[in-house]
Amino acid sequence: MFFMANTVARCGTLIWQTRAPSKVCQLCLVGDKDCEHLFVSCTYTTRVWRMIKDWIGVGFLLPSESGLDLGEWWLAMWQNFRNNYRDAIDSLVLLICWMVWKERNARVFQN
Repeated sequence: MFFMANTVARCGTLIWQTRAPSKVCQLCLVGDKDCEHLFVSCTYTTRVWRMIKDWIGVGFLLPSESGLDLGEWWLAMWQNFRNNYRDAIDSLVLLICWMVWKERNARVFQN
């Protein structure tokens, strides 16, 4: 296990040494590069959340409209749904975050 941890650390070091890390969000090219921006306030991600909201036809505040961080927003939204919908909400939020993360990584590493 120690060997694998060292390998990951060295690979990460090589990545940082071979390219200058950007301090700007790769999805909107405006905001800071941090998780809160990526999943809550990024204009790209906000458009995704809005499309999903319109698609499912359920009224809820988007993460960027709520004033909460992603975890607090998720919990507040989750509590507003009946028990039989909560697993679906969990799956939807995780899927959106995963797809946004994949798109971000594609732009960073395959650009």
